[in-house]
Amino acid sequence: MSSQAERARLHLVEQPTVNAARVFPAFDDRGTLNIGAPADVTIMELQEGTFEFVDNYKALAPATSGFSP
Repeated sequence: MSSQAERARLHLVEQPTVNAARVFPAFDDRGTLNIGAPADVTIMELQEGTFEFVDNYKALAPATSGFSP
């Protein structure tokens, strides 16, 4: 995997975790996996294949990989 692809996948994980915790003051203690920190954790598997995602504007986005819980 290229470093650019790896950064893109890490960005996908950061968006709903770290960044979301920064937005809401009630979640100041969230967005980290430090020892002793409270956490809701979902384990995701990267799957290769043909996928089609729909964005908030109903536009279709084809992809060759996707995450599944």
